Order: sequence, then C-alpha cells, then structure tokens
Amino acid sequence: MDPSVDSIVMEMKGIKGVIDSKVICERRAQVTVSAEAYHSVVETLQKKGFAHIAAMTCIDSGENLELLLQIGRRAIVTVKVILPAQTPSIDSVSDILPPASFHEREIHDLFGVEFRNCPDSSRLMLPEEWPKGTFPLRKSFQPETPAPLRGP
Repeated sequence: MDPSVDSIVMEMKGIKGVIDSKVICERRAQVTVSAEAYHSVVETLQKKGFAHIAAMTCIDSGENLELLLQIGRRAIVTVKVILPAQTPSIDSVSDILPPASFHEREIHDLFGVEFRNCPDSSRLMLPEEWPKGTFPLRKSFQPETPAPLRGP
C-alpha cells in the first residue's frame, strides 16, 4: 500500500535538491526537484512503494522544458524537473523503473530531452530519417507546408 502523500511531502522537504514539495489533494502530491536530485528522489519514492509509472510527459514552456513523472497507484506523486530548453539533459530512471525507458525514448524523440544512461536510445515515435535536432512537440517547431496536390 502506498504511504500517505502527507508523509511523503514531509519527508521530501528534507532531501537535498528538492525545490518544493506539496500536497495537491487527498491522494496527489507534487515534488519539484533539481535535475541533479531527480534520480535519487525517484529511487527514494520507489523504495517507499511508488513503483508504478502512471504517466511521464514533458511540457515546453518556452525557455524551459518541464519533465513530469507521475508514479504510484492509489496515491500519485508527480516528480517535476525544470530543464533548460537549449540543453535538456537528465539522468535516466530506467534502472529504477524499467518501463521508464519507453517514456524516455518518446520524450527524447518529441522534445529532445537527453536521458543519460538510458539502455535503449533508439527512436520510438519518429522515423529514423527524421531530421536530427528537430522536435515536433517543441513550441519552436515549424512544420513545412506541403505542396498542394492539385493546382488552383
């Protein structure tokens, strides 16, 4: 059984690299961490029973990318990391939560986040011939307008 989010929030506040830790509602908490603390915080949560990945996603906020990992079952903890959009790089957590590899590959393809020590960094969502350095879910992405199939 997952521990209460109240106890997790209190415990997280004492960990180096935790920027913010708060209860969102009865069974939801959010922990904002530095990129350097991300791996160790996820490992701590996994040891406390938060071992199921509910979701892992990324948000482009312009200057930064927000990496969000939601783990748990009955209670969900969101681990949030803010990464610079120009050089988004973070340690992989697939050694702690093996299914994270698929999520990390997807986020790498679509947002360009580099996951260090990911066991499989091959493309997952995009074809191999997709241009390097082009990430379709970034705000800066400008798709090419296809030529019309018929004349005017």
